[in-house]
Amino acid sequence: MEISLERTPCCFALGSSNILAVGNMDGCLELNTYDPDPERQDFTEHWRFRTKSSIRAITFSEDGSTIYGIGRNKSLCSYDTETGKRTRCIVKSHEARPTTICLLPSTARKNQQFATGDENGYVHTWDFRSENPLICQWSDQTGDINALAMDSNHNLLSASADNTLAAYEVRKCKLRLKSEEMGSELLSICATEKFVYVGTQEGYVEIFKNGEYGNILERIESGFDMNVSQIIELRTGLLLTSSETSNEIRALNVMPNKKLGIAAKHGGAESSVDQIGITPDCSWLLSMDLFSKSLKFWPFEEITAKFPILRADSIKKKKINGGFFSDLVDEKYLKSLEKRKKRKDSDSDDDDKEDAEQDSESDNDDSDDINDEEMGSESDVDDEEEDSEDPDDEMTD
Repeated sequence: MEISLERTPCCFALGSSNILAVGNMDGCLELNTYDPDPERQDFTEHWRFRTKSSIRAITFSEDGSTIYGIGRNKSLCSYDTETGKRTRCIVKSHEARPTTICLLPSTARKNQQFATGDENGYVHTWDFRSENPLICQWSDQTGDINALAMDSNHNLLSASADNTLAAYEVRKCKLRLKSEEMGSELLSICATEKFVYVGTQEGYVEIFKNGEYGNILERIESGFDMNVSQIIELRTGLLLTSSETSNEIRALNVMPNKKLGIAAKHGGAESSVDQIGITPDCSWLLSMDLFSKSLKFWPFEEITAKFPILRADSIKKKKINGGFFSDLVDEKYLKSLEKRKKRKDSDSDDDDKEDAEQDSESDNDDSDDINDEEMGSESDVDDEEEDSEDPDDEMTD
């Protein structure tokens, strides 16, 4: 289902129960409900709130009752999801213009609810229930904060235009670690249970091991010439990427690494995919194109069905010749498997030979015993003959 919008969208946020919030370039915040089912295809606006500046990023609170949004005019505001009323607004949340926003987990110390970043490399955390809402602030990076995300160890990750990734310990309000400078500007973050994937301006995806952000584990090509602006995980090892310079949504298989090709396209060649997201119930993939002022829903199952799961045991059982995943498998790995199999076969043949030799030796031992028994019987006969001669001798005497 594709939705044409009246205004130029800047960002969106997905809430529970088919709720979608859209922030627009003209400063208007909208709340909509959607039903992309082909038989119904409903998209209804429930309320709108107009601000004085374009809305750069939005997110829902953990319980979904509030929307937090940052504006180009440095404002940071909260809105009631049910009524659409603005409940609180900080006119100057940062010295520079804010760029991104990220919801924090409920386990964050001091009841920190969300974090924001700005164009000067500053990161702030907030509790809008408090009289003094600003809780922590860091200034360890020097470029735009392009993305914020939480990893599985409750570290707040910050991707910056100064080519570094920073990890902040939210509970202690301190910098935990900052990476070495990467080859280009860092634009996006996707944090999973074991790994963190970071999109770059040069079109690569940098892979970090969770909690180890000093340097990258691996670098892989995304298929885009430049600008990996969004990364989301479809399932373990399968990523979707998008770029503000392309209308394509591309799939990547990670470990083994392979560009799987185009998963979907939004609009014509002049369009771009400015944001992607997955609905909370994992039923739909949503993409946004600023140029054509449109949103598009894609069935999640249809997207994932395009890319089969590659398993190690399937590599062992089947010889891959020119199949879809043929170049996913390293030839050295296949050769090592063949060598291992030959070694096992050889070991099994050696075992069979040893068993045969042992059986042969056992047969020889048995035959020796039989010969001994036969010899023993002959000697007994001789003894009997000798015994039989003794009486004759006595009689002769």
